[in-house]
Amino acid sequence: MTAPRTLPASPLRVLFLDFDGVLHPFGPKAGTGMLGPRAVHETGEFCWMPELVNALQGREDVGLVVHSSWRDIQTEAELANLLAGTGVPFLGATPRGDRAESILKWLTAHPAVTDFCILDDQAGKFPRSLKPHLIACPRLKGLSAKPVQKKLQAWLARTPDDLATTVAPAN
Repeated sequence: MTAPRTLPASPLRVLFLDFDGVLHPFGPKAGTGMLGPRAVHETGEFCWMPELVNALQGREDVGLVVHSSWRDIQTEAELANLLAGTGVPFLGATPRGDRAESILKWLTAHPAVTDFCILDDQAGKFPRSLKPHLIACPRLKGLSAKPVQKKLQAWLARTPDDLATTVAPAN
């Protein structure tokens, strides 16, 4: 894990972002029954990035943190470059390891965070304490799914008064 960055002024809201199944489809490989990335030529990597950009437009109080497995194979500079078009700050990546544990570690290292949301297609990998912060994406529709977009918009629309009632997850 890299040293904590200087974070923007409070209130700071963080969107923890997975890539596969969120920004592009993730589903069964033809004929194998195993899970794996769908062919890039079929749908394109980050084909739902426009949905993320639209949702985050004008959101100066939100920063992005990557918890995707891509954090294990890409540098933070490469991840920042992939997300440069979102219009919000890239705050880094969670440490390697279990997704939920890495998010909790990142939050512990960044106590200025006032609220957070997790976009992921693997809801079963998160403990009960993080479920209220999780928006589960269908693997083949990700951010293109209207219910996901509505939940993300609802989280983004929360006011400072709403944030005052946010309870941090128990470790």
